[in-house]
Amino acid sequence: MSANIYIGMPVYQGSEFVAEAVQSIRNQTYGDFRLVMSVDGPEDSTVEACRSLTSDPRIEMVVQPRRLGWPGNFNWLARHCDREYFCYWQQDDLVSDDYLMVLHESQRATPDTAIAYTDVQWFGERTDRDSAVDIDGTPFERALQEIEALHYVPLRGLVRASMIPDRADPIPEVETSGHQQEFVYLADLAAAGRFQRVSEGLYFKRAHRSNAHREWFAESGEARRDEWSALGNGLIGVAERTDPGANAASLLAVVLDRLTIVRSGRGFWHAPPQTPAGVSRSVREFLGRYPDRLRNTAGVDTLRSNGFERPVHSWVTSAIATARRDLAFLDVLLRDADSDVTIETGNDDPGSLMLGRGWSTPEAWGVWTDSAVAEINLPPHRFARVELHGHPFAPDGPVRIGLSDGRGTIDFQEFSSECSIGIDLTGDDGARAVVIHLPDATSPHAAGVSVDQRTLGFEMRSITLRR
Repeated sequence: MSANIYIGMPVYQGSEFVAEAVQSIRNQTYGDFRLVMSVDGPEDSTVEACRSLTSDPRIEMVVQPRRLGWPGNFNWLARHCDREYFCYWQQDDLVSDDYLMVLHESQRATPDTAIAYTDVQWFGERTDRDSAVDIDGTPFERALQEIEALHYVPLRGLVRASMIPDRADPIPEVETSGHQQEFVYLADLAAAGRFQRVSEGLYFKRAHRSNAHREWFAESGEARRDEWSALGNGLIGVAERTDPGANAASLLAVVLDRLTIVRSGRGFWHAPPQTPAGVSRSVREFLGRYPDRLRNTAGVDTLRSNGFERPVHSWVTSAIATARRDLAFLDVLLRDADSDVTIETGNDDPGSLMLGRGWSTPEAWGVWTDSAVAEINLPPHRFARVELHGHPFAPDGPVRIGLSDGRGTIDFQEFSSECSIGIDLTGDDGARAVVIHLPDATSPHAAGVSVDQRTLGFEMRSITLRR
């Protein structure tokens, strides 16, 4: 049976360039392919533009009945791959006529390769070239190399379909918008097989004002921190699946170093301030969102010779050690208490480890929300009620604040001065998170109070957990 290729092209508002991209595919010297254009929702101009390109029997179009978003549309195409190789193709990019031939020959010559790719040559508003190095070694070593690299170039290569992650969503679909989760997919691919770079720059990426990545980089700082933390959690999951015996503490340290420490050659979606306080804040923010990552570690052991041998900055190990100390203190406090417990939430307080999404940088006195929705992750102990103590940001009069535990309706109340707001925890298993809803949150800048651009809603100084 001849090797053949399934080309998946997610299309969204792509009528301007899609015909040129499809013509680049039709020009390929390797012609044994099936191209499926998946239009992300019934957007008329794009549907008609794609339909006009389907006279070639190798080219098909599907229209998704509802908007899936880029990760969802990519996943739909990957799940429907019925050929030996899968190739993701952007709706506005071009390649040389021998692109598929070169990648196919590289794959045939190295059957243990998960993905073969070329350099990416930009054209249009940029003219530089991007390249990614080969990745080889044991499955765990390859996964760690991809975690270090986090490079977009291999995504556009030719994938051995048998090595695509065997799950419903090859690119994990998470609570955030998922703009960085393709790197979790690539880390899974690296665990499955080698990454092979073909030296020629045969892929031509168009730089223009409507590039999707430009919109992603325009997201708020809080949203990008969310995305970056979700990426780190996903990468740890890949490494754990690849080597279930890997030291959890060392793995956590290595991934947090990659997320927080700027080193030569590293790219960042969100880079914290390169100071002890900036890195510590980022580490504690990650551990607040994913507290089980810390609970599953006992200490950073000597890094074993299995791919872990890389530097971990002392700012990271110090922040992890401090968080572990605070978590142990919090656990002992809550385990031994036979009555209500009130916990401070300042930057040096154990309560800061309970902060999930939607918070600003903790300060000595406590912490501000920095979003219209913020989460508190509760420790694994039983409580009947949670109460939050603080002050609303209410420059123009009373504002609404509501709490929920994800089980029922939101109980909104209005506040204009120092207050306490609480919620009963229902259900046999108890809630594990409390969500603060702040529909009136605004920035001091928008309110004419100061130049502060944060979206403030509630200044929380402490949390009371009632038995």
